[in-house]
Amino acid sequence: SSIDSRIGAKRRGIAIHRMLELLTGPGPADRPTAKSRARQEFAGAEPDDDWLEACWQEACRIVDQPKFRPFFDPSQYGQARNEVPILYSQGKKNVYGIVDRLLVGQTEVVLIDYKTHAQATRENVSRLAEDYTAQMRLYSEGVRMLWPSKRPRAILLFTACCEAVEVSLT
Repeated sequence: SSIDSRIGAKRRGIAIHRMLELLTGPGPADRPTAKSRARQEFAGAEPDDDWLEACWQEACRIVDQPKFRPFFDPSQYGQARNEVPILYSQGKKNVYGIVDRLLVGQTEVVLIDYKTHAQATRENVSRLAEDYTAQMRLYSEGVRMLWPSKRPRAILLFTACCEAVEVSLT
């Protein structure tokens, strides 16, 4: 049913996000430790091991992708943080969200949002990205308040097809 596939997609998203966090945390990413930690955290929640292994492979493929080196190689940026909460008021409205990965460089701050849609392809990522433009603009406003002298950039990273889409913030 579509509810099953929605739950499956949500679980897949949670697992891949967590694995990317474990793979890119502070300090050297020791893969065997990260993998066993992910297995422990998701143990019993998944019907089979193949599912977890597929998520793990997808997360590793993203981190190992040469074109994504600027996002994951510590020599390429000043500092990186994972799972960064953003909360601020805009008029009468509170803006709240969590940025999956935030890179702080000399002149810019890069917000990276992981998207785990299994159906994402090189052909449809630009269209899929449109759904997140407003959200990424709100997050980048929050980042602008924290680092007023740095230019924000927003990137949607689609894990299934290894594609990144930069969101226009203007």
